[in-house]
Amino acid sequence: MSQRPLRRAAACLALGSALLVLPGCLVSSTNWSEVEGSPISTHALDRVETGVTTEAWVLATFGDPTSRSDLEKGRTVLRYESRETRSGRGSVFLLFSGSSRTTSVRRTVFELEDGIVRDWWVESSGT
Repeated sequence: MSQRPLRRAAACLALGSALLVLPGCLVSSTNWSEVEGSPISTHALDRVETGVTTEAWVLATFGDPTSRSDLEKGRTVLRYESRETRSGRGSVFLLFSGSSRTTSVRRTVFELEDGIVRDWWVESSGT
C-alpha cells in the first residue's frame, strides 16, 4: 500500500481543521456608544405631574438644565438635552470592511408657570 493516499488524507484533515478554526480569527467587530448631556429616563418622567410638580423638584431630580429661558408673566422653559453616539465597525478578512455611526438627540422640555410644571414633552431626532 502506498503512503500517498495517507498523506493526502492527512493533508485534507489538517486543512479542514484549519478552516474550522480560522473563521473566528477572520471575522471581527467592535461596537461602542457615548452619551453626553443630561439623559432623563422614561421612568423618571412618569413621576412628573402637570399642575402639581414644582420647579424645585425638577431641579433636584434632574439637575441643572442644559438651557433655561425665563419668559413673561412667571413662565419658564427648562430644556434637558442628551446626545448618544453609537459606532460600530466590522470586517471579514480580505473580503469586507464596514463601519457605521449614528447620533440621536433627545430633548426633554418642561414649561413652568409660577414654579409649577404646566406641560412637558420629549423631542427626539437621529442622524
